[in-house]
Amino acid sequence: MIKWWKHHLVPRYMGGSDDPSNLVKCNQDLQISERNNMFKNILITMSLLLTTATSTMAAVTYVPATKLLQITGTTTGWQVAQVTAIMQAEDVRIVQLSGPGGDFYAGLRLGSAIREEGATVIIPTKKTCISACAFAALGGSDVLVDGKLWFHRPYLQSVRTTTSSEDYAGLVTGAILDAARYIARMGYSLQFFTAPLSKSSPCKFYTLSKGEDLAKGKGEAWAEAEAVNWEILDLCK
Repeated sequence: MIKWWKHHLVPRYMGGSDDPSNLVKCNQDLQISERNNMFKNILITMSLLLTTATSTMAAVTYVPATKLLQITGTTTGWQVAQVTAIMQAEDVRIVQLSGPGGDFYAGLRLGSAIREEGATVIIPTKKTCISACAFAALGGSDVLVDGKLWFHRPYLQSVRTTTSSEDYAGLVTGAILDAARYIARMGYSLQFFTAPLSKSSPCKFYTLSKGEDLAKGKGEAWAEAEAVNWEILDLCK
């Protein structure tokens, strides 16, 4: 992923400086026409990146004949808006879900929309539903896991650059509390999700590959004796 910050390094071959201490100073000999072409290329590139991220990375497809809604790619607000519009117009019975994660709160909204629709969620064979996608999957009236669900503690992908470490910690704590409320609202035991919420990290996942294991986590009556063995996937190393 390319991140654009407040200052852009203009490489020497484009007439700028490779010195990172002088990010926005262009070479004095750079002609106005060359600068205009450079910025036009930057705008075109940014436009293509935004279009690609919106249209292909977060795809939503409805199949009327089977009442199947396929949701793939990064979990975004755009994705949630598309799903909501389709559910308002169509009768969705099955949601096929996979993706690499994305916006945590978009995942909660997506799961809430699925629960309101009363649809069954399927994680397809050889597919993975990660992070925000996994939380969204909990919205299914039933969740059939033929692929894999990867859960981890919520974290925020983007915050203001002026946010202090203390404020960021408060935001993360708030996200964890929101996750706990959502899990309870979806009918799952908070104790069942103790490990994913407290012992994981942005690069350490607790995974499930069986729908029946996930079903064991439903209800307040869940007990330690019914515990399933979460598979731990540590990508931090």
